[in-house]
Amino acid sequence: MKSSKLYLLFNTLDEKERKLFKAFVRTSFAKTTDKAIELCDFLCENAESGKGKEPSKEKAYKVLFGKGPYNDSSVRLLMSDLLKGLNRFLAIIALQQNPEFEQLMTLRQWGERGLEQYFFREVKKSREKFTKSGEIQSPLFGYLLESEVIRYRDQNPRSLPSHFQNAVDALDQWYILEKIKFACTMVNNSAVLDTEVDIPLLKEISRHIEAMGNGNSPLILIYFRILKMLQDPGSPQQYTLFKNLLLEYAGNLPEEESRDIYTLAQNYCIRQINRGRGEFLEELFLIYESLLERGLLLENGALSPWHVKNITAVALRLKKFDWTAKFLEEKIEFVAPQFRQNAQTYNLAKLYFQKGEYSEVKKLLLQVEYEDVFYNLDSKSMLLKIYFEEGEDVALDALCRSFLAYIKRNKLISEAHRTVYRNLVRYVQRLNRLDGLGKKQLSDMLEEVESNSAVSDSSWLKRMIRIRISS
Repeated sequence: MKSSKLYLLFNTLDEKERKLFKAFVRTSFAKTTDKAIELCDFLCENAESGKGKEPSKEKAYKVLFGKGPYNDSSVRLLMSDLLKGLNRFLAIIALQQNPEFEQLMTLRQWGERGLEQYFFREVKKSREKFTKSGEIQSPLFGYLLESEVIRYRDQNPRSLPSHFQNAVDALDQWYILEKIKFACTMVNNSAVLDTEVDIPLLKEISRHIEAMGNGNSPLILIYFRILKMLQDPGSPQQYTLFKNLLLEYAGNLPEEESRDIYTLAQNYCIRQINRGRGEFLEELFLIYESLLERGLLLENGALSPWHVKNITAVALRLKKFDWTAKFLEEKIEFVAPQFRQNAQTYNLAKLYFQKGEYSEVKKLLLQVEYEDVFYNLDSKSMLLKIYFEEGEDVALDALCRSFLAYIKRNKLISEAHRTVYRNLVRYVQRLNRLDGLGKKQLSDMLEEVESNSAVSDSSWLKRMIRIRISS
């Protein structure tokens, strides 16, 4: 079964999904044969054994058909049959995860079964939910809802005439929203890749949105503000307008839209920080706080260790030590068990380092050898700075040699990262040798570091040189 679509897709199911699929294939909805059901049981047993080894088609044939010469076409037919059942199962899961579309399909069944009174009663409820509920919904649902009404009336000529205007208005809202969202993504990417953006009808759509004002849906208004903000990154007014809108509607936005909006806002803030606008560091922190409060950083209930690392880094740059300690204490349990210990140790070490509690940093870092490259590089950098600042020359010399060896031999380190960390180590070695020597040499070194953009922790390194110069 090596690299078969069936096995690759089946292998993405978790334990709960496998049990549900095992039950599903035994129903008439799955439209699977008895032998395909046996194949499903075989795959489930293989997964539950914990071996994690991909079974061969020959082994599957032996289990399903017993003795006799292997017949590849028989196994392939069963695999194809079971794959169709698995696709139906996943489609049902997707439908359950999108209640609006499940509601639309239910409406269609009411109509096709001739229950007009109940069909329009459900339409009315859906319209009211769409227009009056607290949560801001995508115009797409409104368009599809009105399309179902038109579809029903086209099939039932004696029914009341269709109100096409509702469908047309919803379609326009959906098109405009999607166009603006694509524009935001393209403008955002163009800033990273330094490419030009050509979006047909964008000027006309922008004029229409501005003319409509508050007649637009909140989602259109928010994405339009993001677009203006990205197009004019130097304008504080554009960010303020966006932020005010987000504060007004944040609690009512759908989760998926919230994630996309906050991601665009994060990228904008990071770009502003990189341009030297330090006030956006606080804005980035506030975005992370909002994401945490709403649980939007959780994926299947788990918090990525990289989110923990990034949030900790931002909070520490703002000297929010108490907040960081509380964050690590409360949120580390949401990190998957296999990553939790390393995430906790590393980020606590960062906290203690920023607080100047170097003995605590050494206790944490000297007991862990991280498998992850970036944890390893950052941890060694922390120890390097501590040994230098505390004048532990023997330990510093040993670490510099082992650090350079690690950088050289580890194949997972990119050339860019290899360069910046190698430069840090070598500058630290040179600076340590210059201790007690003339200020001219130190000044020359400072000038060299300032002109070299490929140095990790360059702000710390420049500070150490200036301290030596002034002493």
